[in-house]
Amino acid sequence: MLRQTASLTPCCFVAKVGAQQWAVKHYSPRDNTWSDSGKTYRTRSLALAVLRRGCEYCGDAPPQKPDPGTVRVLSILLKVGDTFTDETSTWEVVGRPVTARREGVSAKTQSPGQPQTRREHHWPINERVTVTRRAAP
Repeated sequence: MLRQTASLTPCCFVAKVGAQQWAVKHYSPRDNTWSDSGKTYRTRSLALAVLRRGCEYCGDAPPQKPDPGTVRVLSILLKVGDTFTDETSTWEVVGRPVTARREGVSAKTQSPGQPQTRREHHWPINERVTVTRRAAP
């Protein structure tokens, strides 16, 4: 009894192989054969977790997630310590962002570790900014 239930890559999927058994299957179109590691899992979610780590047969890796410290936030949600990059350089927010007449946000910034480069950046209030946040201490 082989029934495809979930696929993450074109050649690999999780299949139900018994009453309460799931396996990760791999199809090789070059050889026209099916392969598996011989391991079975009690739940579908366990088999999917194995498949998400990447296919051991074809070398497919799961899609990479963005860096956990990088987020896109509205300009009004910037925090002191956030770093961002614009067309000229990398900047660090060193002053608390201030909203001006509900039209825009301004914050004092500087190049990381260089206080002599301090200046003020301005953003529209609804603009999203990609920032890197420091991990909480």
